[in-house]
Amino acid sequence: MKPEAKANISIVMETLKFVEPGEISNHLFKWLMNSGANLNERCTDIILHAPVPLEHKLQTLKQLELREYAQKVKNALNERYKHRGDNKNPPGTVYRLIMYDHPEGSCKIFNSYDDATEYIRRTRTHITSEDKKLVNHEHGRTDIIEKWVTVGGDEKLCVYWFLDDTRNILYYDHTTDPKQRVPIAIPGRLNFSVPFKPGDIVATDCRPFAKERRVVILENADTPTSVDANNVTCLFVNDNNAIDVGYFKANEFLRNPEATYVSAMYRAATYKGELTKSETPLEIISQAIKSDTKLGNKIFGYLVMQRVSTLGGRYDADPALGKYYGTDWKLLQVEFQL
Repeated sequence: MKPEAKANISIVMETLKFVEPGEISNHLFKWLMNSGANLNERCTDIILHAPVPLEHKLQTLKQLELREYAQKVKNALNERYKHRGDNKNPPGTVYRLIMYDHPEGSCKIFNSYDDATEYIRRTRTHITSEDKKLVNHEHGRTDIIEKWVTVGGDEKLCVYWFLDDTRNILYYDHTTDPKQRVPIAIPGRLNFSVPFKPGDIVATDCRPFAKERRVVILENADTPTSVDANNVTCLFVNDNNAIDVGYFKANEFLRNPEATYVSAMYRAATYKGELTKSETPLEIISQAIKSDTKLGNKIFGYLVMQRVSTLGGRYDADPALGKYYGTDWKLLQVEFQL
């Protein structure tokens, strides 16, 4: 084996430690090994967007000698304590904690990063089961700590960190220093090949930021040499028990995909288990698409038009135009004789 091929295998194997073992991991091994000059870029994306602590990402980036990104991640971690104990903290610097899913609301101000995480620790242990019923999961399970600094008399957001349920930082974004920016894991920015075929029922898992959900793949237009964020579409039963569609790689099967930072692609797997009664349409549509692979495209187009006509010509939701609650299953059955 040539030294270059051996080195590429090592890079790929380290990268795949960030992906759920099994179906996705096996598929990605072949895809990454055929990446050619794009290998480092693709591996870096997978590492940076993974739902694991920044410290783990930093260790792997250093090991793979991806120095530029390793330094950016290191700077984001150091920014938590950049001015601690050196009397250089600009006057007015504060850490703002946002706890989207906390029943008492979410905005608290602290003088240090550690004070904010200590508050999370104490508060989380006192959330009761009754409190959890009151939680608004519009933004998923997210704790965010923002660092605000005073520059020229103006307050500016410097960095914000996205924490999991054990107070580890999974993602971050620099706002005052563009050179330090690393794209955070907002779904749609991550794009790699997936193994799923039209008609497959797929289990998605974006915890701790969103609950698990099952979808049917309608189309997968990716090829070994060309992948696109919009190539894989899916159908799902939404929170209103209505039928809806979206782009799988962008987590559009969730209520608020842009606030759900864990991409479904890390843990997605073909689902072979029992479906709930409300998920009966998934099985029917799955079988229909496997019998007619062109049907997925037709269903997606039809449901997109249902959405667009409801939202005044727009695909995305706009409060000024009302909400799209999905399409009734019976209407879809009649339209496609399901």
